[in-house]
Amino acid sequence: MAKDQIRIELKEINARIPDKEFKSGEIHAKLLNFKLFLNCKIPLLFYGKKSEVDTRPLIEHCLQTERKVFLPFVDELAIGEVNSLKELKEDKSGIFVPAHIAGKEDYQSIDLIIVPGVGFDRKGNRVGHGLGWYDKLFPIIPESVPRLALSFADLVLTSVPADKHDEPVDFIITEHEIINTHARGNQFETRYL
Repeated sequence: MAKDQIRIELKEINARIPDKEFKSGEIHAKLLNFKLFLNCKIPLLFYGKKSEVDTRPLIEHCLQTERKVFLPFVDELAIGEVNSLKELKEDKSGIFVPAHIAGKEDYQSIDLIIVPGVGFDRKGNRVGHGLGWYDKLFPIIPESVPRLALSFADLVLTSVPADKHDEPVDFIITEHEIINTHARGNQFETRYL
């Protein structure tokens, strides 16, 4: 099945998922106790849309624990530092973004990437929103940086289509489990599990 068709079906599944606020809380609890997250100092997070896992509490937690937090600009391949949720502004796509673009040196300091997605499979393949933003970002960030996805369990399928340019994630956290995808080998197991 083509990726565009899978994306449509995943969005339909997502629209029927009940209790997203509760499930987001379950995902937060798993993430907050995950060694990978506990050890990170400079995460790149995302500001979740209404259909996605709510990341506002995670952003607040990171800021309260004195981590340097970055969020993406979706209209351009850039990230920006966040010091408060109050400083975020809504872009033309309806996504909340930082006030200023970070310097290229900041990309090298990120030690964890937490990504959204329309859906995933257990091998770490990701169906995004169709812009290819993270597929373009991942090669700019050091290869040693873990990639973690937050997703509702109903959106993790047995298999999703993956193109040659698609970049996988290393871990997926749902309300039920933490999935180690082994998509880029076992390099993260000794450090984070």
